[in-house]
Amino acid sequence: MKTYFFPRDRAFWLYHLSFIFIFLLTQLMSAYFLRDAKLFNAVGAIIWPFLYTTVVLIFRYIYRKRNWSQLGVGKFLLISQALSSTGSVLVIASLAAILFPFFLTELTSVEILEKYDTTTRRMVIFFLFSNFLSTHLFISIWTFMYVGITTKRTEKEITLKNLRLENSLKEAKLSSLTSQLNPHFLFNSLNNIRFKIHEAPTVADDMITALSEILRYSLESYDNGKVLLEQELEVVHRYIEVMSLHLEERLDFQLTVSPSLYDNLIPPMCLQLLVENAIRHGIENIKERSTLTIESIEHWDSIDIIVRNPTVEKPPHSHSSGIGLENIRQRLQLLYNGRASITTIEDNGCFTATLSLPKEL
Repeated sequence: MKTYFFPRDRAFWLYHLSFIFIFLLTQLMSAYFLRDAKLFNAVGAIIWPFLYTTVVLIFRYIYRKRNWSQLGVGKFLLISQALSSTGSVLVIASLAAILFPFFLTELTSVEILEKYDTTTRRMVIFFLFSNFLSTHLFISIWTFMYVGITTKRTEKEITLKNLRLENSLKEAKLSSLTSQLNPHFLFNSLNNIRFKIHEAPTVADDMITALSEILRYSLESYDNGKVLLEQELEVVHRYIEVMSLHLEERLDFQLTVSPSLYDNLIPPMCLQLLVENAIRHGIENIKERSTLTIESIEHWDSIDIIVRNPTVEKPPHSHSSGIGLENIRQRLQLLYNGRASITTIEDNGCFTATLSLPKEL
């Protein structure tokens, strides 16, 4: 990043010039009420801010050019105080070189020397030393304020940049997880249609029509992190239609979800995937009529959507890949950061999957 000697940040000039204005006003008022060396103090008060501004701009330029923000605290304090001292000497030397040729006689007049019982030499030394201390103090204060503000701003920019990067990574991972659902679901559905396409072409045609509507929903919700529960239930109904044509009388579907929850937001294809798992790994393996149920439990700040289906004892060495459930878990973590979960229980020939989500309208 290019470093300019004169800052292009409006906030910098707003704060700096506000300080200069207050300082100048205070010094001019002091010079007006002072009885001694009024003109000397007034002119000095006008010249000093320009010299002070030049010094702090030099410090700022070096600080940014040499990237001193990376220095350790001890090393930075040592360097900053050395520069503050050097800058103060330059300011006071320049101020004296400008004022003394014209106003030294006013500062060291007989009346002033007698009033303070001092000499010309002591008066000049007092002027130089007192102004050096005050200038050093102002430069040090400006330095620490500038470093503090810029450090805070840099930390904020880094935090925002990290948040943007984190969100981008989350979006990329969500897109990746969502894209896994389409081939996973498509493979299972086409596999079911394959068994019907020769023995029952009309049934297969109806299954393909319903499948196309499900895929359209999947593609339309691809860019949406969340959809209405009502929309998800519609696609579940379409999927049940497909599977009812395939399983015929073996599938009994019961839905008891309160309509008051239809406007709640949920991740797309999550509920559909739970229904798909319930049929593929449960009901599809049972010869007699079996019931798949979806019900809801409403809490004050969350909802539970429960998918329940019967199961059969699995043969040895058989196992499920678990892609669907793991996909849902990862999406819930990315979307809700621990505020949502999915739990599964298999007991006495019944498999229960509970999707717990916060209420979001």
